[in-house]
Formats: sequence, C-alpha cells, structure tokens
Amino acid sequence: MAELEISIEAIDLYYEGKHLGSIDYVPENLGTVHATVYANGEIRFDREVFIVGDPYEGFEMISTRYYDGYVLDEFRRGDGYRAGRLDLQSGSIYRINSSRLFDPYAASGYIPISLLPENEGWLWDYGSEAMSAGLDNYDYYYGTVGVGMASGSALLSEPRLSSDEYQFHTRAGADVLVRRDTEIQRIE
Repeated sequence: MAELEISIEAIDLYYEGKHLGSIDYVPENLGTVHATVYANGEIRFDREVFIVGDPYEGFEMISTRYYDGYVLDEFRRGDGYRAGRLDLQSGSIYRINSSRLFDPYAASGYIPISLLPENEGWLWDYGSEAMSAGLDNYDYYYGTVGVGMASGSALLSEPRLSSDEYQFHTRAGADVLVRRDTEIQRIE
C-alpha cells in the first residue's frame, strides 16, 4: 500500500464558461486530504472536500469525513465539518464556524461539488502510461521496457482528459445530474 497526501493549492471558479475568480490560498485544514492506496487499487480517503454555492450567494469550501456514498445521502448529524468562505477578490479562503450554504437535509439546497478526482485512477502514477514514465526511466521499474511504448516523453506533454455524467436521487428528495470535465497535466 501507499500513503498519499493530496493538497489543494489553488481553485479557479467558472460559471457558464465565464471565469469568476481564483483562489490562491487554501488553508491546510480544508485543502489537505490523506489517502491510502492498496495493491488491489482500492483507495481510502480520510476527508471529502467540496465546494457549495453560486455566483450570487457566494461560495464555500467544506471538508467532512469521507463517505463511501454521496455526502448528501450519507452525512449524519454529529459528523461535523470544517468550512471556509471563498473570497474571490482577495484570492483567499477564510475559516467560518458554520456554513450558511451547506445543508445536507434540504432537497432544494446547494449541491456539493467534490474537489477530489472522480476517476480515482488518476490519484496515483504507475504503469506504462504513468505521467512520470519518461521522466526518470520508470520503464525498467514497471517492467515495460520495449512493450509498445516508444517514449514516455509524449505522455508528459499530453493532458489526460475525462468527461463523465451521472444522476442520482438523494434521501431528501433532490434529483441531481452532475457533469464534469477534468483535465490533468504534468506541470513540472
């Protein structure tokens, strides 16, 4: 198994294709998640981190314990959470004692948008298609030398793209459709 620390260092918010602003400072207690990756591919997170809000009411970042299901269905009174208000003018997140936008019991409330990748396979770097495969000659380590991969350097410059869409119905009666486009690119 491997222990990972995932740090959310910056956030860019878009609404209907328009850039609303950037956050350049995320407090460690909100933006740090620890994960355990097991040999069979299973991942266990210690926290869930998500954004709630809209351009009119503002946005908040919420950190709860990790749930195996969707937070609106699994959250229980007494579980607790940490919250921060996003200030798009200063580019920072300020800690708040309680959220005015996160209500896991209201069918008409804001839908939490997770900041963790939905495709968990992107959280680790292994195999012949690893983003670091060409950087440190990992081909020998992973046993992929001469196995159909001319060079890992092409992988370093090409972003990985993913689009997904899913629907669900919460206990409180909300019907939710989530569409997400994700791009991960090595920047070093």
